Amino acid sequence: MKPLRVLIADDEPITSQYLKILLQRFPNLLLIGTTTTGRETLKFLHQNHLDLIFLDVVMPDISGIDILRQFSKTSSLTPPLFIMLTAHEQFACAAYLFHAFAYLTKPVTPQHLEHVLQDASTLLRPESPFIRQTKPQLVFQTGNSELIFQEQEIILIEAAGNYLCLHTRHDNYIIRNTLKELTARLPPLFVQVHRSAIVNILHIKQVVTTASLYLVLSNNKQVKLSRRCKLQLDALLNLSNR
Repeated sequence: MKPLRVLIADDEPITSQYLKILLQRFPNLLLIGTTTTGRETLKFLHQNHLDLIFLDVVMPDISGIDILRQFSKTSSLTPPLFIMLTAHEQFACAAYLFHAFAYLTKPVTPQHLEHVLQDASTLLRPESPFIRQTKPQLVFQTGNSELIFQEQEIILIEAAGNYLCLHTRHDNYIIRNTLKELTARLPPLFVQVHRSAIVNILHIKQVVTTASLYLVLSNNKQVKLSRRCKLQLDALLNLSNR
């Protein structure tokens, strides 16, 4: 099967890297590039054959809506298909007016992404079956029982001796384990930011680099960021050139 050729156009490195990780789980897709500005995106669109474009509505120079307008699509069902990324649902009407195929609200969930990709694959490759991703689950032992989470549910993991505190979207849990043992089996969404803390990059709202280094997470908790781990985070999110 010929894979669908994909571009990610988003000026937020956390969103871009998160999408890259999720898209790697779909063998039907081929990521051929990423862009961070509207002008760069338009140039890439005109120089490459694409099937799917994940396009941020708010870009630093040209908005995603203006890119749609300039591309002059006459139908939302002809390639390339534009999948708009936005934190504000009010942009959806304008996106559809200029023939966007779909829109995803940030933070993008794996479930919503899969639904959109299945619709796109059915439209563009009707002769080929859509290969679903395996839904990653994290399993933690707590005495005689198990805690099972989808990876996007976990915001932060903090160490305290031989115990860990799992901060999730809905509650906190204490398990007996060490950060070192856990790190070996965590998926790429999780990065160590301090000797006693691991965060899910999906839940990083802000990287603060003033007098002290710290992260602001989606639950508004602030987590210290060590200088050594900041270099690794910069490399992961391509922050060093921004």
